[in-house]
Amino acid sequence: MNKKKDSNKDSNKIIIDLNVKEFYVASLNTRTLKSQGTVATTPYLIEESIPKIKWELVKESKTINSFDCQKAKGNFRGRTYIAWFTKDIPSWCGPWKLFGLPGGILEFQDETGQIKSSAIQVKINDNIDVDKIIDSNKGNGKSLSIKDYVELKQRENELMLKYAMAKLGREADIRSVEPYKRQGFELKYEWEEE
Repeated sequence: MNKKKDSNKDSNKIIIDLNVKEFYVASLNTRTLKSQGTVATTPYLIEESIPKIKWELVKESKTINSFDCQKAKGNFRGRTYIAWFTKDIPSWCGPWKLFGLPGGILEFQDETGQIKSSAIQVKINDNIDVDKIIDSNKGNGKSLSIKDYVELKQRENELMLKYAMAKLGREADIRSVEPYKRQGFELKYEWEEE
């Protein structure tokens, strides 16, 4: 983590460069997913079970990177995702946390269009050393369950305020901080379901 203080006399600014590598690594043996995340300026290694998404296969197809793909829809953590997968890539794993389709996912988006990801290039290589990839992505920081991480993330603005106040000193006058509002890929978690 690099911290820089602006030398301008009229302001005290803190620029925080976390240099935290984001990754998602699934273990099929233990059925767990590990990822890297941060709360305030602190990195964490997050562990959770591989998500189980109920997908609805849709009779619609298109070609992505010369692969014949089929459409699927599934609800996951507060969003409805549309995924395009191909059976030509025999994997039930997908990008990010989207698992459980009968082929590799080459494109996905949420129903609102706020989130979208598409494969730019596909290389199929049987000689990949998965153990080496996992070892190089062990992550930084303390290990947390997904639930503990989400609870900390809910307090992120409060933690950032404390961090800023400590760095800016007594002259700083910050009067309020907005509550954290989820905006990312996950809006609602299983333990929060009604």
